[in-house]
Amino acid sequence: MKILQVYKSYNPTGGGVERHIDGICKTLSIEFQSTVIAYELSKENFSNINYNVVKFTFIGFVKEINNCNLIHLHGARNILNLPFFILGKILNKKIIYTPHCYYDSKNFLAKFIKKIWDFTIEKMFYKFSNFTILLNDYWLEYATSESYNIKNVKIIPNCVIKNNYKRTDNLEHNKSIKDIISISRIDKVKRIEDIIKVVVNLKNKFNLHIVGVGPDLENLKKKYREINNIKFYGYLTDKEIDEILKNIDVFIIPSEKEGLPTTILEMILKGIPVMASKIPGNISILKNLNEKLNFNIGDLSEISKILKAEQFNINPELLENVIKNFTWENRIKDIEKIYYE
Repeated sequence: MKILQVYKSYNPTGGGVERHIDGICKTLSIEFQSTVIAYELSKENFSNINYNVVKFTFIGFVKEINNCNLIHLHGARNILNLPFFILGKILNKKIIYTPHCYYDSKNFLAKFIKKIWDFTIEKMFYKFSNFTILLNDYWLEYATSESYNIKNVKIIPNCVIKNNYKRTDNLEHNKSIKDIISISRIDKVKRIEDIIKVVVNLKNKFNLHIVGVGPDLENLKKKYREINNIKFYGYLTDKEIDEILKNIDVFIIPSEKEGLPTTILEMILKGIPVMASKIPGNISILKNLNEKLNFNIGDLSEISKILKAEQFNINPELLENVIKNFTWENRIKDIEKIYYE
């Protein structure tokens, strides 16, 4: 069976959606042949993957759809998915849709456009796709509240390939100043500034390492350029991040909305404790096994209190839960079943 994975951009070691697609392609059984098509490709070397990656062109778009048996669309409210959906239906291809996460907007015009899309195109995707894959029960509740057709919805979370992650060889030391890391897209929904504000007041206790790019990066760098215990790295490769992790005491994810963040899975598998905001995307992984390190969105005093307590550890049950429920080695059969149905 030939599978066409569709997303707006592609870097196998990029964001969560791209890592999700990479994990599926690498762990599918040999009877599946995967091709990823994207409008933007990274400059990364694709030689170490076992599937095809192609850049979108009009001729290539028609050719790839014609050659595949199944189209798997990724990303909510993505207009670039629409031509694949339409031509796929015309050619009677099986279509799977994974929206991943719905991000809202505070901008009135953007919010209005998203609402128009949700009332029209998004409802069409849910109704006429063979299956819609959602990441957890929260997104099923969201789809129900939006009156989407949930008859053919399946719940399969974001996962990672367990064998790609080894426990970080942390440096043994009794540091007087602890190190925190944030790895994410830098925009307001991720609430990186919440952590910065806390750490600014704890200069003699914590260093904050911020990895990632995004629309809010330059503003934050300019605003906090004089703060010595905060460092912005921009984009880093996985290898470069692993070097930093050797000196990290805790990973923090303060977002106000997430689909199901693969960074949490990766950190736990690497042995890095996780501080996380109490949102459905995070809690669907952490459940009640990380309560001492979870905090309410935007609660700076609570974040500060958790940091000062320095009880950074991983519950063994949490590690077991991640391995069992959030690794492709244990979950790829769920995807294969949907592809076959």
